[in-house]
Amino acid sequence: MYSLTLIARYCLTLIPFIFFILPNIVVAENKTNHIDSLKLYTPKDIEVTLFSKDVPRSRHMAFDDQGVLFVSQTKDGRVIALPDEDKNGRADQKVLIIETRRAPHGLAFINFKENYYLYVAEETKVIRFKRIQKPFTYGEPETIIDGIPSGGHYTRT
Repeated sequence: MYSLTLIARYCLTLIPFIFFILPNIVVAENKTNHIDSLKLYTPKDIEVTLFSKDVPRSRHMAFDDQGVLFVSQTKDGRVIALPDEDKNGRADQKVLIIETRRAPHGLAFINFKENYYLYVAEETKVIRFKRIQKPFTYGEPETIIDGIPSGGHYTRT
């Protein structure tokens, strides 16, 4: 016969495994699923489609005045445009707007004094690009705000 102390020790060893270790094993196993195998449940009158598969590590999205979706890719230092020229609900191409920037994340478009600008929040500054010609020709970056402290969660838009 087991003593009550031995059974209690066994249970105290098993409880952390059940509540802390086992759920992490199940979560790790589920993380290996690909996006195509995941199911999204929506109401019957709503249809959800994938706009673009080819945009890894996207951070922030914004539409410009032409209805084109712009996306920041913070870790890659890029901002891209995803035009849907045939209006079928899928991006037709990927247009590089800016690259080699320091963690671009927040995006905004402003029409100011008869000029159109793309504003980009980076890790330590806010920059803007003047649109030179439609649809995707932008000028050199102009720093609007500089010296934002870095560290912590730096991608707060």
